Amino acid sequence: CAYSNIRVHGTINIHVVPTGRVSRTEPNLTNNPPDVRGIFIADEGNKLVTGDWSALELRLNGLVTGDETMKKIFADFDSGKGLKPHVVNASIIFGLKAEPELEQKHPGPYRAAKCAIYACSYGSGPSTVFEQMLKEEPNLKWDEFIIIYERLKKAYPHFFQNQVDTVLLGIKQGYLDSPVLKRRVYYWERSRDENSPEAPSMMNFRFQSASADIVSLANRRMVERVLEPWRTERLVNNERLEQQVQVHDELLFNVPAHLAAEFAPLFKSICEEQVVKGWHLPVDVKILEPLAPN
Repeated sequence: CAYSNIRVHGTINIHVVPTGRVSRTEPNLTNNPPDVRGIFIADEGNKLVTGDWSALELRLNGLVTGDETMKKIFADFDSGKGLKPHVVNASIIFGLKAEPELEQKHPGPYRAAKCAIYACSYGSGPSTVFEQMLKEEPNLKWDEFIIIYERLKKAYPHFFQNQVDTVLLGIKQGYLDSPVLKRRVYYWERSRDENSPEAPSMMNFRFQSASADIVSLANRRMVERVLEPWRTERLVNNERLEQQVQVHDELLFNVPAHLAAEFAPLFKSICEEQVVKGWHLPVDVKILEPLAPN
């Protein structure tokens, strides 16, 4: 990373990660979207409009694997009938009362439950899941963790079985296709069981590739349907309408202030269009006020 003229030049790779996400060397500019978003300020007379997919990869756990329990948790939450998914997971894993106040009453278990479900999504085995949970619950013992892990597997049996089935399919075929755009990634490991060294990559590939495809396709629709025609038809007096950045599951646009209120709902509706039948993937869109001058 080079620093000059008060600019940070991160090294970004666009042809390294098979899922379609950008990767980086150092510093890590892509793991913290709010930090990256904070780098940008609106042009004079403009506002920043940001759209962030709601728990995209966690939703894809259920949608890609077909786990009905996971899908129902999100369906209930979206309809206002259910609790936050991480609250439900923490309740299941730690045997706590399922209530909206769980996050405040038990912050450590709440965060540890988030670590557990994401680690499992990324293909981590029990030892790694345990290590991740220890960061939030340092007093957690291995024997206690095994009970927790078994509760998680019992709650989402189809998800865990699908993880194993995916690895066995990848080994048998020597490749896997991404769920959305069917991009093919080859695996060369010759192990013949779910303990293949490439198993975590195979499991993780489906969720991250689906996430990357969904955001990239939405980005393309925004450029074709909004940015390009609006630049020709709606801008006056040298106004600028630009995309600022795409970081993981977030898109950020620099929009003339008088168009922001019209832009935001259009942005939301375009991003939420289904790319796979039955997949509901809500996007939270916000209009950010320009930073006050120093």
